[in-house]
Amino acid sequence: MRPCRKCGKSFDPSKYRINHSDYVCLECKREYDQAWRNKRKALGLPCGGGRQSHEWYKKYWKKYYAKPEVRKRRALLMRKYRQDPRLAERHAARLLTRRAIQTGKIIKKPCINCGGLKVEAHHPDYGKPLEVIFLCKQCHVKLHTSAEGRQP
Repeated sequence: MRPCRKCGKSFDPSKYRINHSDYVCLECKREYDQAWRNKRKALGLPCGGGRQSHEWYKKYWKKYYAKPEVRKRRALLMRKYRQDPRLAERHAARLLTRRAIQTGKIIKKPCINCGGLKVEAHHPDYGKPLEVIFLCKQCHVKLHTSAEGRQP
C-alpha cells in the first residue's frame, strides 16, 4: 500500500504505476485524464484514438512533409537509400519473391518454428531470391535479433 501523491489516500499501485513511479490512485488519475481531455478539446486537438485523431494527424503530417526543408532532407535520404548497392540486392530479392508468391510459383507455408499461419518470407541469402523460409512475425523478429540470424 502506498499513499496517493495527489489526495494522500492509501491504495495498492499496479505494476505499471510502480515501474513508472506514478503513485496516483485511480480516482485522481481519472480526474487528471478528464481534465486533460477537456483542455485538448477546448484547443481543438485530438484527445484520444479514433477517427478525429486520425484526421488531425493526417492533416498535420501533410503540412509537415510539405515544408521545403523536410522535403529536401527526405529527398537526400531517399537518394542515399536508392544508391546503396547492398540494399538494391535486398529490394530486388524481395520484389522477385513477392511476384513469385502472387503468380503461384511459391506457395506460402506455415511458420517453420511455431506453425503460425500469418507468415512472412525470410531470405537467408539475398543472392538466391526464390529460396525463402516462411516465419511468423514473432519468429522472424527473434531470428533477426539473434546473433546468427543478423544480416549485414
